Amino acid sequence: MKTSIYSLILLGLICFFGSCKKSEIQMYNDVMRIQLLDSLSSAYTFFYRPQTVVRDTFFLPVRTVGGLTNADRPIRLVQESEYRDSVVFDAITKLPIDTVKIPLANPAQAGVHYVAFDSPEMQAAAVIKAGRVDAKIPIILLRDPSLKKASYRLRIALAPNSEFELGEKKSLAMTLRFSDGLERFYSWRFDTGVAQAFITFGKYSTAKHQFIYDVIGEPIDEAWYQGVLAIQGTSQYQIMVKKALNEFNSNPENLASGKAPLREGGPTSPVITFP
Repeated sequence: MKTSIYSLILLGLICFFGSCKKSEIQMYNDVMRIQLLDSLSSAYTFFYRPQTVVRDTFFLPVRTVGGLTNADRPIRLVQESEYRDSVVFDAITKLPIDTVKIPLANPAQAGVHYVAFDSPEMQAAAVIKAGRVDAKIPIILLRDPSLKKASYRLRIALAPNSEFELGEKKSLAMTLRFSDGLERFYSWRFDTGVAQAFITFGKYSTAKHQFIYDVIGEPIDEAWYQGVLAIQGTSQYQIMVKKALNEFNSNPENLASGKAPLREGGPTSPVITFP
């Protein structure tokens, strides 16, 4: 008799927890979610484009979780503010007493640097097509004259709407930095060996980037560098730019005019070198 009662209790518990687990999974599956395929920061420049190009597109890859539908589904994008933390110190003890958030410089302006996310044009483009679970959403950038003077930052974030809840927290936003000048590309994003192009070209500077572009005559960006890696051509290009720099720095006219040796910035800045 005791065995039967214990068996019934055990069976009841299994059914109870089993049904709860099934219910939780079902609830999760019933919710459509949206997230980015890649949340790493990225860079874009109009620099290599003809002056007649006043708009261009950066494609934002997104993916849904929760299944397919037979109708197009709009997604919602917003621009997030970006901040850096600054520590406040006590004037007497010099000990940290607080942390304040300071906005990052040069946030992109909707309608000036990019087509606003709530505009009819973007609302028509920001959709997951019927029968699809992924999409590349066009972020339309505008070639405002201010891009020649500085890089601007656009923090693109997904937001919930009537179609989608949000997916993984770490995959909900990314920063796009863009300008009408030379931009550091992903493989040269750091001045350490973590970035492959640093191993090839050394410490980054805009002047060095410009020199490489002048010598090679092709857009020196991530697509170009990945092509060089694919053909195992980094050593050849490294030799090419080192030779060109040698010739530039030893040219009597460049020496007489003060252009040589080539420097990273002003007349007292470090001389440009390659590994």
